[in-house]
Amino acid sequence: MGGSGSGWKGVKKITTEECRVISLADFPDFSERQPGEHRFTMRWEYPDQATADLWLTMAADGGGSLWLDYFANGERFQQTLPVVQAGQRRWFICPVKAISVEKLFLPPGANRFASRFAHDLTYKSCQESGRSSRRSHWRTRTLVR
Repeated sequence: MGGSGSGWKGVKKITTEECRVISLADFPDFSERQPGEHRFTMRWEYPDQATADLWLTMAADGGGSLWLDYFANGERFQQTLPVVQAGQRRWFICPVKAISVEKLFLPPGANRFASRFAHDLTYKSCQESGRSSRRSHWRTRTLVR
């Protein structure tokens, strides 16, 4: 067990760091905005990614919808995402899982934004930490004996 060549050989999951991300925290402070339509432009940090136009329609109760117009995989897409308010916080409703989330992701090859759970994404740190934590656990067990 644990010899040369052992370990996971399967395909790793796509990480959130590889995806385009929309987070409600990235938008200007909502608390001082009046209900109505507010337009934003977003550019992802990747140089080959096109700009996305975003329209946020806010209702008097603090909820609303986010309208997206973006390019993915060389095609133009439009998507509407509901935004709800619970207390002082606002959340997206994932269009696939129907759960409240702060961030929505668009992985490489996908054409719709959805939650991390809907796209079965992981964090880069999870893929890296498993290896080091197993090693440290093995070292701890070795020292205890």
